[in-house]
Amino acid sequence: MNRSLQRASVGLIGAFVRTRLGHIQTTYAPSPRLRARSRSTQLKRAVLVLSVLGAAGIACNPQPAAWNQGINTIGPVAIGTQVMWVDTSRGRVFTIDPSNATPAVGKIVVPRGATDIVTTRNHDRLLLLTPGTPRTRTDQPAAIPPQLSVVTPADAANGIPGQHFDLGAPFDHLAISADGNTAIAHFTTDSSVGSQAVFANPNELAIIDLHPGAANPVVSRTIRSLGSAPIGVVFSPVITIGGAPRNLAVILATDYATIIDLTHPERNEITVPLQLPSGNATITPEQVLFDTSAATVYLRASGAADVFALALTAEQQTDPVKNDFVLHINQPSTGKTVLDMMLFTDGQKSYVLTANSTSDLSLIDSATGDFAIIPTAGPVDTLLPIGEPPTEAAVFSRRNPQATVTFVTLKNIGVGLGSNLSVRTLAKPVHDLVPVPGGSQLVVVHDDARTVVSILDLGPQRIDTPILGHLALTSYDFAGDNLIGVATGLNQLGVLALATLNPSSIDLEYPPIHVVAVGDHIIVDHAQPGGLATVIPNATSTRADTTVVWNFLLDGVLDESLEN
Repeated sequence: MNRSLQRASVGLIGAFVRTRLGHIQTTYAPSPRLRARSRSTQLKRAVLVLSVLGAAGIACNPQPAAWNQGINTIGPVAIGTQVMWVDTSRGRVFTIDPSNATPAVGKIVVPRGATDIVTTRNHDRLLLLTPGTPRTRTDQPAAIPPQLSVVTPADAANGIPGQHFDLGAPFDHLAISADGNTAIAHFTTDSSVGSQAVFANPNELAIIDLHPGAANPVVSRTIRSLGSAPIGVVFSPVITIGGAPRNLAVILATDYATIIDLTHPERNEITVPLQLPSGNATITPEQVLFDTSAATVYLRASGAADVFALALTAEQQTDPVKNDFVLHINQPSTGKTVLDMMLFTDGQKSYVLTANSTSDLSLIDSATGDFAIIPTAGPVDTLLPIGEPPTEAAVFSRRNPQATVTFVTLKNIGVGLGSNLSVRTLAKPVHDLVPVPGGSQLVVVHDDARTVVSILDLGPQRIDTPILGHLALTSYDFAGDNLIGVATGLNQLGVLALATLNPSSIDLEYPPIHVVAVGDHIIVDHAQPGGLATVIPNATSTRADTTVVWNFLLDGVLDESLEN
């Protein structure tokens, strides 16, 4: 087959992942996964190929059965120096490396039918969870077990992942620690209903050690159930208990949470009921924070007005399957329904700051449980730490947008309380705040369609500059010191220089759908069935500098067997 007719793309990812990292705080949402709008085209693979090659009069042998599946592709996502698309139906990861003068295109063979795809926090690896394929006919090769495949940029040269792990069950959800060393595969609450197995255990987990050459990389275990099943996994940073450093996993479920000591995965888990014996409300955990200095886990849940504080203290233990620490539950109560929370230190004191449903903040002394209520100018439900460790917090409401942002100075807040708050009034309601890399600016999103944004300077003057848009932004990213974005309907890449706030644009040949930056390099995905992407060297390039890559998802579509 003529290899010039390679590569194609269907689908896009539109996830904007933000992390909060502080001295004693780490807020881990479930893993940084590719949640975005994976598209499944109705075009069959044979029809796709014939549409590209039909004019050449190429005759084909009868197609494999797998060709009759629709193409289901997720991407693009930046991994290392490359941009990747995952074709879950064919079991392929297609890559473009924009760093060469001529963009290099690669392909990595992975198991088919990925049920979850996540990236490491620093975007150096892509992880795919696949359910495996049974052997149903004698003319098929051996069955493929459920697997976790780890894809790196270097794998593009070899064509296969450098790491893969056989799992004992077809899990459909994956969480990965912030350091990228540990993953946990589990089922979502109702996923076992659709399992092809006769029996399925919704409380089974697989703990995977991602260190190369680990002696026992996969540990399977079933956690205690109190009538529910896992809905998420949160990893702690290194936390010291009785002088010994530990890594913990908090498994979240409706009405309870489970703590596993990952440093000693053979030891029993600790199950923490969140529901009172006489309670009727459904309590759903939503946020977990770790105070590493006090060895305390803070948990916020809908259906519960109080924050749960889980203090971990050392306890001598001779039984090898029992934990050498115990847990004490406290519920620091301010009488408010908490919508968001953050941890910070001021001098020798640790505090919990909460945004409440009653248009105010609560400041809780984590050591004593004493609290103070700080009124705000309007509804608040989101706390955005600023700085690392945080020295300020930007407070606003996503649920009920207001034309204000409240800044909280954290130094001496226990004394100053309300005097530590300052309100910045903007021209339009604030739907979201997005930190600009570098920490000196915020992108203020003023409407759900993202047609209007502001750049809010975090200096003493808090200057905000409105930036207008003609159409809704479909996708945006940061490339160097520039905000870049595309709007379907305009054949342009918009560029905003964040240092000068000078807008410019780069003309594109085709309508854009998604944009992703790899360092200074920019990839615009046009989401065409055969795969169509524009590679731009940097934000100051012109159209003459761009390279268009066609059909990069069609590699091997004619000459590769997709039978199991």
